[in-house]
Amino acid sequence: MNGLSVLRAMTTRVHVPFGVYNLRPVTSTTRPGTGVYRSSLLWGATASDRRRLTELGIRLVIDLRTEKVAANFPDPHVEGIRNTLVDLHGTGHTTPGQRITEADTIEAMKARYRRMVTDQGQLQRIAQTLLLIADEPGAVLFHCTDGKDRTGWIALLLQHVHGDSLAQIRADYLASQPLVDHMATFRWRTDTLRGGRRLARRNRPMNRVDLAFLQAGLDEVAARYGGLDGYLREGLGLDEVTLTKLRRKL
Repeated sequence: MNGLSVLRAMTTRVHVPFGVYNLRPVTSTTRPGTGVYRSSLLWGATASDRRRLTELGIRLVIDLRTEKVAANFPDPHVEGIRNTLVDLHGTGHTTPGQRITEADTIEAMKARYRRMVTDQGQLQRIAQTLLLIADEPGAVLFHCTDGKDRTGWIALLLQHVHGDSLAQIRADYLASQPLVDHMATFRWRTDTLRGGRRLARRNRPMNRVDLAFLQAGLDEVAARYGGLDGYLREGLGLDEVTLTKLRRKL
């Protein structure tokens, strides 16, 4: 890692080029060449990472990060792969309010999941993501930064369409934790250097996988749409043709 990479990681609190992590199929029946995969950001991808993307038959990468983050830490160009940005949080709303304590950040993370159910702009971008996946004949990979929150929500929807149980979905959601632990440790250290342990504790919830965050989104789905089927059809406006395409792809 060179000095510039360390400086960028320190000043943004987000990235360090450890390669691609949290890369895995969305369902147990995913097929190389046509299936759907999820991961962390691709910035810093190693030569081995790029070969793996090619071997999996990835033809479309959907980047769920904000325009600013994607511009500062862009996905690499890999021959034969198209890159599309769908700025999921690009609606003027990310983390609400002033975060002073760790408890504030926990509540902000829950609110972030709820907005993927309530914010019209985010609903449109989630629907756009699922339509892109359904219409791509080749394999698709979607990602955000760590591949756990925005990516975790898209994966939840795809797994539900696939027919996975809620218990399976929760287990898969939690499976991100050991795959992002190294980044959580890195950010704890950089936050401590930047602002002491108070800052590190305040930011800690953003770097972990917590079922309470996911449940906040699911509770909002139940309250507004009666369940995930209603959310997919009424909230996202997906028709049966699209849902059938997704089932076949998964």
